[in-house]
Amino acid sequence: MRNLKIQLLFVLTFYMGFIQAQEISIVASSSSADDGNVVSNSYDNDLNTRWSAYDHGQWAQFDLGSSQNFNEIQIAFYAGSIRTSTFDIQVSNDGSNWTTVQNGLVSSGVTTELESFALSNQNSRYIRYLGFGNSVNGWNSLTEVKIINNIVADTQTPTAPTLLGTAQTDTTADLSWSGATDNVGVTGYKIFKDGNLEATLNNVTTYQVTGLTASTTYSFTASALDAAGNESSTSSAVSVTTNTSSGGGSGSSIWSESNSVASYTGDIAVGTTTVPAGYKMAIDGKLITEEVLVQLSGNWPDYVFKEGYDLPTLEEIQKHIKEKGHLPNIPSATEVKANGIELGEMNRLLLEKIEELTLYILQLKEEINLLKNK
Repeated sequence: MRNLKIQLLFVLTFYMGFIQAQEISIVASSSSADDGNVVSNSYDNDLNTRWSAYDHGQWAQFDLGSSQNFNEIQIAFYAGSIRTSTFDIQVSNDGSNWTTVQNGLVSSGVTTELESFALSNQNSRYIRYLGFGNSVNGWNSLTEVKIINNIVADTQTPTAPTLLGTAQTDTTADLSWSGATDNVGVTGYKIFKDGNLEATLNNVTTYQVTGLTASTTYSFTASALDAAGNESSTSSAVSVTTNTSSGGGSGSSIWSESNSVASYTGDIAVGTTTVPAGYKMAIDGKLITEEVLVQLSGNWPDYVFKEGYDLPTLEEIQKHIKEKGHLPNIPSATEVKANGIELGEMNRLLLEKIEELTLYILQLKEEINLLKNK
């Protein structure tokens, strides 16, 4: 009765739209015995074929290829409308050591179609049907088996972002936003102009609206999206008035000013007339500032301390220095002279070498301790 209640709960929840049923592919199988009706017949999507083996304790085993999440098994029984079958369900990750996750299960005896049997959440490679015959005789006969993972659908909407208008020209408005959160993760945003959808974006935090009319006021809002397609409520509206066609208070057609901030959307060259491709500013001369923040998109070198890191031997380092004249993964003097250095990347490489040196020191300490203890 308890198992029947669990099965009904799965069915009801599925049709309410909160459960997504994912079928797990069976890639191989074996059985303790058969009468010529082999076990591969039980997952060929054909209810007219079957696996059959006589006597208590006969089993059919299914290989999912790798450890998979699942919480339901569906089984169709040969002659299932006129007799009941009794069985256990076991799982294993190595095919040798088995755990019984359901015992004493009994089919309905009223259908030859697939019947659902709920399991606790499992993560295993192998699943086994252990049969104890049926209510008429000792045969164990299955016409079809399916392994199912019922996934709870994400129905929680993200929180609304906080939208700001950061700059504008006579034909553009620059927007930025923050603050949106989600129980799984925010994956994108929608931008609305005067209540109409302007753009659907990936997980970015800035957007420039173009094609606007000079000296015109627009109302912008934004909403956040998650991977399940849930959408937040819209943000508070931000009102932006575009500049006059002269380009704003700076007196230049390419610069605009808002809240005492001058902005320009093109590339900037200082002390030179060109900006290399892929860069927004080039300065031929010195730059003075109190602080520079470099945000890296790659991994910080803590990976050096993770198990499995391929630490070069000192002999390999010595060989590389002898052949190349510099440390591995560090640019040579010729490369630096030709291409310069990227501050963020160079700091990452230097820290990588420091962490590698730490590992070498720890190795040497172990060797010294061993020598002391001899």
